Amino acid sequence: PPPPPPPTTLFRSVEGGTGTVSGSDYAHLEGRNNKCSESEAAHLEGASNTATNSNNAHLEGRENKLNGNNEGAHIEGQFNNVYPTGDACKATGIHVEGGSNEGRGNYSHIEGYYNKEYAPTNSYYNYNHLEGSYNELYTKGDTSHIEGYRNKAGSSSKQADSYMHMEGNGNVSYGKASHIEGCGNTEGAENENGSNYCNHVEGGSNVLSGSNSYVHMSGYYNKSNGANIGAVYGYNNILSGEYCFVAGKCNERDNRNQYAFIVGGGTSDSDRKNIHTLDWAGNANYAGDVTNGAGVSMNSLKSAVDNLETVAKGGAIAKVFDTKEDLDTWLAVDGNPDTLSVGQNIYIAATGTPDYWWDGTGLQILETDKIEIESMTYDETMAILNETAEEVA
Repeated sequence: PPPPPPPTTLFRSVEGGTGTVSGSDYAHLEGRNNKCSESEAAHLEGASNTATNSNNAHLEGRENKLNGNNEGAHIEGQFNNVYPTGDACKATGIHVEGGSNEGRGNYSHIEGYYNKEYAPTNSYYNYNHLEGSYNELYTKGDTSHIEGYRNKAGSSSKQADSYMHMEGNGNVSYGKASHIEGCGNTEGAENENGSNYCNHVEGGSNVLSGSNSYVHMSGYYNKSNGANIGAVYGYNNILSGEYCFVAGKCNERDNRNQYAFIVGGGTSDSDRKNIHTLDWAGNANYAGDVTNGAGVSMNSLKSAVDNLETVAKGGAIAKVFDTKEDLDTWLAVDGNPDTLSVGQNIYIAATGTPDYWWDGTGLQILETDKIEIESMTYDETMAILNETAEEVA
């Protein structure tokens, strides 16, 4: 007799309760109400799991779903779904575990509860990792990592880019190759046209708006408004220039990019001030004093210089009286002594009388020899000059 016709199905196995296998050679189902369609060598166990057009897939748990083009996918837990978006997109090698997670990327890993990975239609963006709960990744790139609680990369209207790392709680980012950690930090904004990439934000409630690149932000409630290659630390500081470092709290905005270094010392948005700046020419400015290791302060040096200046000016603005009696009479007038400066010289025209200087409270004798010049006639002067000329000759 002729040989029997080959079987229309090969090595299908269904065990346990009800299960359905169609077009899925080498498939294995166990449990109840599992369904396998066009998924060669698939393995389903548990209850109400579904695999469609997903060869070599593995599902276990309850009500997990592979919705097509999920070669080599692995899902465990319950209510997890893999939705490749578009015929060209395949969630190949995806791994999902936990509950109510959604995945769409090739070779992505999702674990925890209610995490969601979205990928554009007809794309192959891959290798993402989500863990924790209620995290969302809307990606036009790949190789991003999100962990924690309610972190969000991108949105349905503006997708995030590649190589992003987010961890913590309630962070939002639209950048590329950025690292966001902490609580309530935001990089970019959904409706902005600015691009953000290679930024690092940590702390709480920090915001990068506009286009920022290579910015490091740490602390609480700091802001960067379109900066490049800069850093900001502390509380409620603003970074707005390029290559600038800002620290402290509540600094003044540097709209003209004047400073390489800023230390803020304000108290609020309405009381912003800088207590130290260093400009690009190397000029430093301090709101307070500066003291060296020997305890000498700039203010004390200024006081000493002012005193020297006062003494120097004393000689330049000297007073002249005909006699000592005239000087005494002038000093006796109320208010006149207050016009004198420490170190001011007071000259007496009369010969044989010393000159004086004012020490702040009284007169002191000026320790110099007074030069007395006698009056001479013309003939006496000429005789001295002729005698001098003969001696030189």
